[in-house]
Amino acid sequence: MLRDAAVLVFLASACTQAQPPSVSANPAAEDVFQQRHEGVRLVFERHCGTCHRADLPSAQPGALAVFTINEPDWSARMSESQLRSAIYRIQNLVEIDGAAFERDLRAFAGQAGKDDLLLVQKYVDQLLERRAIRTPEKKCS
Repeated sequence: MLRDAAVLVFLASACTQAQPPSVSANPAAEDVFQQRHEGVRLVFERHCGTCHRADLPSAQPGALAVFTINEPDWSARMSESQLRSAIYRIQNLVEIDGAAFERDLRAFAGQAGKDDLLLVQKYVDQLLERRAIRTPEKKCS
């Protein structure tokens, strides 16, 4: 029985988390990511800041729980589904017209451009890729 326990401890110690490759291994890629991070922050501040800026009286607790745009790492708490939803919301701002635009204008501070949408899509894809690299599956040797 004691021998079986020792074998289990040995096997458990042999199962370790693989070391992820350094996300900053490519300085140029890191610069592109940081530029996108800041660019998307500005897009979200323009269109979502009314509810997602903690320092505004219009801030909504539920919105701040998802992301707070005036935090340096504002996207850190966002899940994959929340990030994908952000793409959808910006896409809606690109496609809005007429009465729908007038109704949503108050909440989202104007129409987003196609460049804004492309920037958000690229940022979300890159952020999710980085998260996958940082949290690899456990592997046994």
